[in-house]
Amino acid sequence: SSPVDLITSLPYQLGFHPKRSVVLVCLKGGHLGLVERLDIPPLEHVQDAMFAMVEPMLKERPSGVVLLGYEDIEGEAVPLLEALKTAIDWHDGIELTDVLVVRDGRWYSRVCKNPTCCPTEGTPLAENVAVTSEFVALGHNPLSSREDVAARLEAVPLMCIAASPAGVTPEAVGAWAKILTRSEERRVGKEGR
Repeated sequence: SSPVDLITSLPYQLGFHPKRSVVLVCLKGGHLGLVERLDIPPLEHVQDAMFAMVEPMLKERPSGVVLLGYEDIEGEAVPLLEALKTAIDWHDGIELTDVLVVRDGRWYSRVCKNPTCCPTEGTPLAENVAVTSEFVALGHNPLSSREDVAARLEAVPLMCIAASPAGVTPEAVGAWAKILTRSEERRVGKEGR
C-alpha cells in the first residue's frame, strides 16, 4: 500500500536483501504479481538487461509496475531504471506507479516531486512495518545476500531435494541441479583467476 511496505516486504519475497540490484514489481489489481531482480549491469549491458526484464513483465500483463534500484553508489541503478521506464512508457495499459531508489538506509522516489511525502534528502527505511509481521509469524527471515542463498543451496545435497515431500517433480530437481552446477562452475572459474 506504500513504498515503505513494498521496500520492507521485498526481502521476504526474494528470500534475501537485495544489494546493487534493480527490481521490477508487477501489480495486478492492487496485488503483487511477478517480481524480477537483476544485478546492476555495466553500462554496455543495460539494453540487454532491460530486454531480459521487459519480456517476462509483458507476459505477466500487469496493470502497473514499480521499479526499484538498490544502490551503493548514487546513480548506479539509474541507467537501467531509465531504460525500463522508457520501455514501460511504450506499452499502453501499464502504469508506471513509481521508481524508487534505496541507498544508505533511505529511500527516494524518482517520480514523486512532493517534498511532503518524498523529501529530496530521502526517507529513512523503517525496520518494523506491519506488512512483515505475517512473514515473521510464518518463520520467514530473508538472508542477508544473494550469495548466502547460493551458499545455502550448494549445501543441500540433491538426494535431499529428490526425497522432499510431494510437489517436487523430477523436472524441478533437474532445474536445481543445473543452477547448482552453473553456480559451481562460476565459483571455480573465479577461484582459477
